[in-house]
Amino acid sequence: MIYASKIFAFGCVAVALAVPTQALAGREGGGASARVLHVSWHEKKLMNRGRVSFLISEITLSPGHGWSAVVKITNASPGPVGIVPRQPVAGLASSAGFGLAYKDKRNDGKPLPNPLLAVAATSFTPPLPKVLRVGESWRGRFGSNVSPPAKTDAWLVFGWFAPKTLTEPQFNWITDHSFRT
Repeated sequence: MIYASKIFAFGCVAVALAVPTQALAGREGGGASARVLHVSWHEKKLMNRGRVSFLISEITLSPGHGWSAVVKITNASPGPVGIVPRQPVAGLASSAGFGLAYKDKRNDGKPLPNPLLAVAATSFTPPLPKVLRVGESWRGRFGSNVSPPAKTDAWLVFGWFAPKTLTEPQFNWITDHSFRT
């Protein structure tokens, strides 16, 4: 029987449990070799007034078939926030739109200006809205059929976001939490 990881986070402590993958059949990005990480990551981008919150509940890694994440994004700011799904420039995470960032193993321990590379998300279910109004949330799954390298640290990348006020700059968000591919 093939098992996938199930992780519960309690502050800084994580507990991993094994879950049979038969229960994953038919899921986007799932399959017999899929590994599903059930997480409860609550992160937020503080702004001058308010915040944008990110809740990550599931990450599916399916070697050779891609990855996906189930997330909720909430606008808790006093104004609308535009969502600009950019594609990465030369695969660098710092310029990515939505995607998965991972450590560049090619540097052999030498510092690089940007050691994170990205796999851009190519599917969004349901589609991303162009704007999140005050108090609105988008809950869905995004991902790609391209797999990140195995056995590397990875993060989810959200953005770009464009607050509709003159006092807030555009921003993207790379999760504070990471996971191992």
